[in-house]
Formats: sequence, structure tokens, C-alpha cells
Amino acid sequence: MLAEEIIDEAIKGSEKYDRGERDTLLSISSDSDWQPQDGYDVIRNNEFISLQNKQLRFLALQPIIGAIASRLAKTKQIRHFLFYG
Repeated sequence: MLAEEIIDEAIKGSEKYDRGERDTLLSISSDSDWQPQDGYDVIRNNEFISLQNKQLRFLALQPIIGAIASRLAKTKQIRHFLFYG
């Protein structure tokens, strides 16, 4: 369903993220942004990773991903957004 190049780039993006590199920083720092200094023996909460890494954002915003999500959710629309409340 996805080109091999997209997957390869996403893997590179994930590795980059795990090294602590971010393309975009979150406006609010919280427990939702695992960093290497947090340790490797903890649960890595990376719920906003696609907002911080361009390769993973490109993967997450592929039309086929939205189409599958929409079909599974039985809705016509899927939104990808950030909410801090």
C-alpha cells in the first residue's frame, strides 16, 4: 500500500527521533515527548511524534492511511491535530 521509500524514510525518521533530534519542537513540553535523557528502560510516550519529525509526518499524512482510518472508523473524515487541554 505504501512505497518502500516512504517506509525507509519513516524508519530513518524514527531513528533520528530516538537520538533526540526533532525537526519541530512542541509548543508545550510534557510527558508526551520522550527524550534519550529519560532513559531507555521506561515507556516511551511519543504520541506527537508525527508533529515533530518530517519523515514520520509524511508517512502519517499519506492519503491511504487516512482512507483506511476513515473506513475503520466508519466515517467520511479523519483529522490529525494537536490538542493540549
